[in-house]
Amino acid sequence: MSSDLRPWVFLLSMGALLIACGGGGRAPADLVPPTVSNVQVTPNRLPFTGGTVRVSATVTDPSGVSSVWVQVRGPDGSERSIALTNAGGSVYQGELTLGPATTPDGQDAEYRVWVLARDARGNTTARSGPGLAIIVTAPNNPPIPPSI
Repeated sequence: MSSDLRPWVFLLSMGALLIACGGGGRAPADLVPPTVSNVQVTPNRLPFTGGTVRVSATVTDPSGVSSVWVQVRGPDGSERSIALTNAGGSVYQGELTLGPATTPDGQDAEYRVWVLARDARGNTTARSGPGLAIIVTAPNNPPIPPSI
């Protein structure tokens, strides 16, 4: 190789290395969603009349957490979201009110909850697993459905 080209080959090689490693003065793109851990639902069993449960979780992200919410699926399959607020540090919490167990078959009403979060860069956690269960117990003597 000609000695005239060595400086250019070196510079091009270093530039390619910087680009491949995310260098060149720019921070690498944040593509990782927040980490949600230590999800707790208290209590996880309610009387027939329903009631309020407290949902809490630890949420962290290097680029900052912008929002945290609980996704709730009811016994009928309907879903709703409830915002959680920062309780200090990386702990988020909120309250969720559930109605009475009024299933037509007289069985317990089961709700499922997932805690989700979005970071400052727009990355959002994915809902995973079956979620945590909250049971609203059925009445002791459920009504007998009419026969047809």
